[in-house]
Amino acid sequence: MILDGFFSYLVFGPNGTALEHMIGQENVDTLMESVNALYKRYMVQVINSSIFRKPVNNSQPQDLPIFMGTATAAIPRLTVDFTSKLVLQIMLATMVVLEGLSLTQIKLRGLLPRNPCSIASTMGFLAGSKLCSKDFPLGHAEHMDERRLKETLAQYNFGMGWWRDTDSTLTQRTEEAEDLSRWRFGIDVGQPDRSGLLSKTRKEGKTAATRNA
Repeated sequence: MILDGFFSYLVFGPNGTALEHMIGQENVDTLMESVNALYKRYMVQVINSSIFRKPVNNSQPQDLPIFMGTATAAIPRLTVDFTSKLVLQIMLATMVVLEGLSLTQIKLRGLLPRNPCSIASTMGFLAGSKLCSKDFPLGHAEHMDERRLKETLAQYNFGMGWWRDTDSTLTQRTEEAEDLSRWRFGIDVGQPDRSGLLSKTRKEGKTAATRNA
């Protein structure tokens, strides 16, 4: 059997495949794999040969023609309409001015000391009152029905305002005892010592100013 150069190298070359392993219908897959593997190695050598590889001439780019021209590139930018910007600035300036005026006109001392909407704040208005005292005749209120509880509470008057601290340690009233820290704002039984939301000191100042006028 005479083999050409390709198949001779395929059979007798490095990593060659025996001829009997490639003959016959049952060895067609082995033949195809061997031929493809050798063809890949062969084409690598061909592409690496001088036919495809040429030296790069450094002067070659200088020989190319040079054309002078002007290139224009469009760069998008975000712009704000002048009218919309002016309206927005006027609105913001108006808000700042009105907020400053409101801060100067609102009597902050006339507000509640705390927000009454939360459970903790609501209990803060009752802290220190007779309702939370053991001496108040409303024991075992948790066991009363709604009708009995209403009848019991209907016997008392309740008020909201400034209550003087009735601590026994303050029986001897001094000038220091008249300080606002000796007063409590909240809900208690009876009529409050001072009504309204302003502090005692603020009210006395207004009263003195009215008398002097």
